[in-house]
Amino acid sequence: MLVCPMKLIFILLVAPVQIFGFAPLNKSAPPGLLKRGGLQRLDAVQPQRDAPLLSSEQFQDHLKSITSIDDLQRSSTAPEPAALPLSPSVVGGALMPLLLAAPAMAKGREFGIWEGKIISSLHPIAMFSLAAATIYSAVTGWNWRRIRTIQGDINELKAQLPTVGGKAPSLPLSKTIASLSAEIDKHKEQGEMQENVSAMEADLQRLRAAVPLGDKIEALSATRKELVKGDFRDKHWTVGSVLLGLGVTFAIEGPVNTYLRTGKLFPGPHLYCGAAITVMWALAAALVPAMQKGNDTARIAHISLNATGAALFLWQINTGLGIWQKTLEFTQFP
Repeated sequence: MLVCPMKLIFILLVAPVQIFGFAPLNKSAPPGLLKRGGLQRLDAVQPQRDAPLLSSEQFQDHLKSITSIDDLQRSSTAPEPAALPLSPSVVGGALMPLLLAAPAMAKGREFGIWEGKIISSLHPIAMFSLAAATIYSAVTGWNWRRIRTIQGDINELKAQLPTVGGKAPSLPLSKTIASLSAEIDKHKEQGEMQENVSAMEADLQRLRAAVPLGDKIEALSATRKELVKGDFRDKHWTVGSVLLGLGVTFAIEGPVNTYLRTGKLFPGPHLYCGAAITVMWALAAALVPAMQKGNDTARIAHISLNATGAALFLWQINTGLGIWQKTLEFTQFP
């Protein structure tokens, strides 16, 4: 059977006091004298059954003889450094709070404060914080992905724009249309060939028809600029590292604390989902090197694992609250 650390400390500190503080009287010392740690004390007056009763005068003479022996011994020996008497009652009183605190901290078991309310509440508090971190990580990851994908959408839309003189028009289209209209008017005034003017007017009509497409491209470009300013890449990396490190740590701390308090684990959805989420965190992190090389399959797997883990995480919040409530009922502070 394990010994409570507090009780063990109390025994180790008090045992020497019991040995030296309550040791039998040294019979080899002179009558009435007792040496303890360099101190000389008058022997305690002990009742003697067979000794005759002394009168008051005889008792005074006996006391003077003891005092003279004490003075003689002190004068014949070198002075010894004085030491404070070690009182068992003082030591015991100082250590009593530790002994009394053991039942409150151990809840009848042998692991002390590790079974109390504070340590037992670390897992649920950390997991609620990590649930918020999971949502934030999903948002930052999605926005970082949009920065990459939105540029592809912009390039596809630009490919659908009509050409002007065999070249892609510059954005915004409103400026290109105004410039082309002014050029057409100039050519008309100079009496240019009708064929050239007609070709330019045809380009102008196509540009005007593509104005909605150009507006969409401009909106996507503005959105991408805002996303780039948000620095979502670094934010996603930071919160992902925190989620992986603290998530795995407290995912293990929770079952260990449960075993310390109860001596067993409780198989169920909360335990199984927690184990699955921890595995998904590890697998998602392992896919990062392949993602950095442009592997789309790794990206899809990374997103799928994290999305599934987040869904399981949010699903188990309710069961976690119930478990935490029971833990607070059956544990003591601290």
